[in-house]
Amino acid sequence: MTEAGMALPILPGKREALNAFTKALAGPRLSEYEASQISVLRESWFVQQTPHGDLIIVYFEAPDVGAVMAGLAESTEPFDTWFRSQVLEITGVDLSGMTSGLNDCVFQWRRKS
Repeated sequence: MTEAGMALPILPGKREALNAFTKALAGPRLSEYEASQISVLRESWFVQQTPHGDLIIVYFEAPDVGAVMAGLAESTEPFDTWFRSQVLEITGVDLSGMTSGLNDCVFQWRRKS
């Protein structure tokens, strides 16, 4: 299993759009989201306020992070197309260009059992 995290800007005035997006994912579009994320084991999103604007921090675990991103970037499924368009509208980031791993982990710590 691999872990990945990414930080995306929340464009000015798009916080309500983010709230509507996450409500749709947790509500009426949940079954579509779950079907789309078949290989993702865990995912969490956080909003981080900064002096330079808010960020959405996304963390997820999957057996192959690169495959998850490539699948999302290249999928022509209606839900995945909608998902990418929502991310683009809210963050200005086009996920269709992210076909490989997200970033390098520079520090990790876990309590030993």
